[in-house]
Amino acid sequence: MISNAINAAPPGSTIELHLSKRGEEALVTIKDQGSGIDKELLPQIFERFRFVGGKPVTGLGLPLAQRLSSMHGGSLEINSSPVGTETRFSLPLA
Repeated sequence: MISNAINAAPPGSTIELHLSKRGEEALVTIKDQGSGIDKELLPQIFERFRFVGGKPVTGLGLPLAQRLSSMHGGSLEINSSPVGTETRFSLPLA
């Protein structure tokens, strides 16, 4: 997810990484200042190997991260706009 943020962010921009506690969960938030994810693609972002116009737009990273966080009782959410993307995932505290 950090790699995705680095790849999406324009040169010289900032990527924010926050770690916090929310109830009995650890919450990690990653924000970039990239151009965002297309609205039409956002609902499909967790599908493996999605192609649009013959070009790959998703791979294995986000689907795998979502599955792993879910298997451990957590969650993964992505919010995006034309001025950046915010990825949040949570995992239960041990």
